[in-house]
Amino acid sequence: MQSELPLPAKKPGTVSRLVKYTGYFIALALAGLALNQVFFMVRLTAGISNEKPVPEHLATVEIVDASGFAQNGALVKERLDRVKQEYIEILVVKTERLEYKNIGKSLVISRSENTELAEFVAGSIGLDESEIVYRPSLENDMSPSVTLVLGEDIQQVLNPEKLTKES
Repeated sequence: MQSELPLPAKKPGTVSRLVKYTGYFIALALAGLALNQVFFMVRLTAGISNEKPVPEHLATVEIVDASGFAQNGALVKERLDRVKQEYIEILVVKTERLEYKNIGKSLVISRSENTELAEFVAGSIGLDESEIVYRPSLENDMSPSVTLVLGEDIQQVLNPEKLTKES
């Protein structure tokens, strides 16, 4: 007669221990999530979160290069892109080059009767306020607020120190 060997008995409480540790893990994960939410709310209410300032005014600028030199439009666009102010933003929406017509003196055309934006754009590249003229926009919605016409004098306007050194 063969005696059957007894099967090894399961350790008592193995399943209950697994359930208990799983419960601890879930509780720990929920506590971490709650702590993360608390830190987020503290940063939000304390003003630590990063906010991008929104300027009060947007000057959309069209550059018309009638200076006779191909790179002047790009130079002026680069200079205007570097201008950063809290209350105003300059956005160059169009750059056009006139191939067959050169203009001697640069000017700024304001498309609204309030020439404040045009004055800011003119001052940003070194033009005087006397070069600002008002011409109403032909298109109501799609027209830029300022048109900047670059003349043959734009190199002296952009680099006044170069002019004084040469003279």
